[in-house]
Amino acid sequence: MKRRTDQRRRRTLQSETYDSRRRTLQYKNTSRQFQEALKRFVVIALALAVLMWLLFFGRLSTKIEYNGEYQGDVQATAEHFFEQTSSWRLSFEAESLERYMLRELPLFESFSIRTSPFSKRVIVEGKIKPSAVLWQSAGRTYGLDADGFVVSDAVEMSENLPIVFDGAQLQYEVGQRLVTRDFIAFVVSLRRIEASFKKLGITDYKAEGSIQSLTLATSKGFDIRLSTEIKPSAQLETAQDLLGEGVAPQEYIDTRIAGRAYWR
Repeated sequence: MKRRTDQRRRRTLQSETYDSRRRTLQYKNTSRQFQEALKRFVVIALALAVLMWLLFFGRLSTKIEYNGEYQGDVQATAEHFFEQTSSWRLSFEAESLERYMLRELPLFESFSIRTSPFSKRVIVEGKIKPSAVLWQSAGRTYGLDADGFVVSDAVEMSENLPIVFDGAQLQYEVGQRLVTRDFIAFVVSLRRIEASFKKLGITDYKAEGSIQSLTLATSKGFDIRLSTEIKPSAQLETAQDLLGEGVAPQEYIDTRIAGRAYWR
């Protein structure tokens, strides 16, 4: 009797163990299936999200947002850039647009390009180069940057900047290059040292057709003709030494040949 009872107990335990293992395997299979389904759902959801993002924000607007000066020029330049490249966001490089605009619009010193991942807008901010020299011609005063480009065509006279009077009396446009960088550097350097040569009585700077020379008007009634390829200090010293030696020119002193001076 006891032996039968033990056998029944063993069979019962075996059955319970088998059922437990089966339930465990079923749970593991169900969990694995759930995880795989969840992974597929996440992948599909991400793919749909990327697809929707590309659909709504994949292309940038070629109509940039810019609120500074010369809006028409900046807008036209940006549109031309997108015509040559692409407005797709994934292929867009802000640095490329910035370099292109600086090359096409030399009156600007820098550009800042901003985009947002959830907006089609391209926001542009530009900084115009400061004037280094004022250029007066045909009744108008232009601002020239350090490279000789016109950066403004409605500048007020300023005592802080040298002024060159154009003998040609022509009208110019913003973005046009009038002189070389070396010419601008010469004029700026000349203005810096002018106060050390007060005896010459310099009153005006005059450009008379060639960027290789610059004429200085004086209060003494004669001009000083300078070469823009020779240091201005050396030429002014020569002119001042001539006056110190008793030379009294009636029309001009010409120092455009290194080491020599002519007067009349």
